[in-house]
Amino acid sequence: YENGQLKSSGIYARGYLTGPVLSYYEDGDLQSKFDYNRGNKTGLGETYFKGQKIKNRTQYSNKGKDEISDTYNENGSILKSFKTDGLNSNTWIHYDENGREILTEPYLAGKLNGSRKQFEKGKLIKEEPYINGNKQGVEK
Repeated sequence: YENGQLKSSGIYARGYLTGPVLSYYEDGDLQSKFDYNRGNKTGLGETYFKGQKIKNRTQYSNKGKDEISDTYNENGSILKSFKTDGLNSNTWIHYDENGREILTEPYLAGKLNGSRKQFEKGKLIKEEPYINGNKQGVEK
């Protein structure tokens, strides 16, 4: 940064990011940390709000293709989860301010695929079947 603070740090080995990569806010607080192996994210990666409260926590595997990720608000409550298997399949799970699931959406190749489920106060209230992005079948 112009004020002399370090913006980020990491090591390249044979042209690939390798090991921990850290980034910082302009005031020097840690903004994110990720581990790399031959240029691919691996293990636990985290981003932070100012003051180093967790904003996002992601577990990487399979050369960064598989992810399990949770996003939090500044109070520490979970807002959403994301899971992907690296085969173009993933699931989004959204939560209310109390950490209760309110919506689950499975995707394949970027389109809704499977049962989209809505919850209220932790109870299933609606289930919609999707195939290739289109509603198919009976809504419950």
